[in-house]
Amino acid sequence: MGTVGGIAILMVVHSIQEANDDEEIRILSARKANSRERAINNPTH
Repeated sequence: MGTVGGIAILMVVHSIQEANDDEEIRILSARKANSRERAINNPTH
């Protein structure tokens, strides 16, 4: 979960692979977080 430009909170599914001291991060899915997810991860809003 993270923000984009301080405007949208996103739910992101990713994978991480490491080989030869390199790290590769792949975004598998990203969508706008729903109100329940936003409340769980950011209780001040």
